[in-house]
Amino acid sequence: MVDGARKIVYGSAIPWSGRAVGTPFHMIVDGLYRKNVCYIVAERLDNGVIEAVGTAFFVYCHAGPNALVHYAVTAAHVIAQDPAYAGYFFRVNRRDGGFEDLPLLHEDWICHPTADLAICHADFIPKFDTFSIPDWEICLSNADPGQDVFFIGLFVYAPGTRTVDALVRFGKVCYPKTEVLNSNGENYKAFLIEGTVIGGASGSPVFLHDEHYVKPEVNPLGIASLSTIQRSRVMASHVRPPLLGVIQGRFRDREWVMEAGIETDSSVDVGAGIAIVTPSEQIPELLAHPRFVAEREAKEKEAERIVRAKGTPKPAGLQ
Repeated sequence: MVDGARKIVYGSAIPWSGRAVGTPFHMIVDGLYRKNVCYIVAERLDNGVIEAVGTAFFVYCHAGPNALVHYAVTAAHVIAQDPAYAGYFFRVNRRDGGFEDLPLLHEDWICHPTADLAICHADFIPKFDTFSIPDWEICLSNADPGQDVFFIGLFVYAPGTRTVDALVRFGKVCYPKTEVLNSNGENYKAFLIEGTVIGGASGSPVFLHDEHYVKPEVNPLGIASLSTIQRSRVMASHVRPPLLGVIQGRFRDREWVMEAGIETDSSVDVGAGIAIVTPSEQIPELLAHPRFVAEREAKEKEAERIVRAKGTPKPAGLQ
């Protein structure tokens, strides 16, 4: 396609001189990342129906050299005690197929004093078909506008009927870490990303993907070689993308309803296309809570006791 002094080849603008300005990667996210999340579901008081209300994801810490401790992370408002619900549950995929709803107790959660963030101990993780990310991958101090992100979570219109069937969405950082004013008039830290977020996505993990351009080889005719248009596969088995943060909400705008071309007195909320992300650097602040530290110390001592017991030869009379 010719447009003035340029032509478009595979979506990239390549001058007639043949100089390549770069072709975007096709980002492909490994299916294992969808196992990093579960749903938060709740039972309605009025009719007993259990409905999915939000997303949580899993991280782990080492408790000494012999043990791991798993945690669930979400946005604090997801697990706030809504009087419309009788109780909350984790909905987690089983290894043999299907899912299981595990009781979620509000008192088990530690909420951040200023951020929309909550964490609880999740010792059930090894028994289910899940994937946890290590704590050393969850602290990212900043990101630049234009960097690609992907986030995984509940899509309320298609949550999955037999399994937790999380949706992968894509976007870009549109503002580095900044101060955002909440509804209470308080400032809090947040990244702003361009991406579509609706109810249920709160609590979703947001990962940064920073290898998003490749320079293709161009022949004298200015045509990019197909062999050089590469895919950037986000894998869970080697170098992994860092966790940018946790979806906490979106900016909303008002749109006035039109009837026969005439504006009415009615309006609806519409998304502004900008999502608010709690920075991942605030997760370690919660993991350092005294209750979690005490749990890890107890886990480490128990693991050491088991290792010593297995490594100590039995007395001769008990052989």
